Amino acid sequence: MGYRRVTLEDRIVIKVSLDVGLSRSEIADKLGFNKSTIGREITRNKGRRGYRPRQVQIKAEARIETKQGPYKMNPVMMSLILERLKLRWSPEQISHRLRIEGQPYVSTETIYNFIAEDQKNGGELWRHLRRSRRRRKRCFPSEDRRGMIQKARPISKRSQKANHWQRKGHWERDLMVGKNHKSAVLVITDRKSRFNKFRKLDG
Repeated sequence: MGYRRVTLEDRIVIKVSLDVGLSRSEIADKLGFNKSTIGREITRNKGRRGYRPRQVQIKAEARIETKQGPYKMNPVMMSLILERLKLRWSPEQISHRLRIEGQPYVSTETIYNFIAEDQKNGGELWRHLRRSRRRRKRCFPSEDRRGMIQKARPISKRSQKANHWQRKGHWERDLMVGKNHKSAVLVITDRKSRFNKFRKLDG
């Protein structure tokens, strides 16, 4: 099993899995990590409000920047950030997408600081932030039923070809089943945008 860092996508899956009662071993198997890696991830980052994936991601990126040194906010980086903010991307999405595209990236916290500094100087980048998330309409087709996804592959066992899909609309599904099969959550992810949909399934 090759080494890889825990990503924001992984952390969202960990959160959903914990919510439905999966054990750390089950989560590790589903994501393709060692049990000790998942155990350390949860123990280190589970606070009084539970495991919060986006906050954990910000802290993790800040630690990496501290070790490696931050990338400079050069004109190219600023242009990329501005372009995606105008598309209503969050700083979390921007940082994560730059990373998986193999481009130089900065942490989520650095992007927020960049926006804050711009605001202090009279700029209006902050207006592109999604201040509150509107409740999204459920977009699941009527034929989606638990019985149809019993043999769905875990994320760790998807084909290598799937990791290189670059068009929007390539969706993957994963089923998170709780203890004693009493609860479950269907996770649907767009491979390009990394947009996630979650649907709680009744037992």
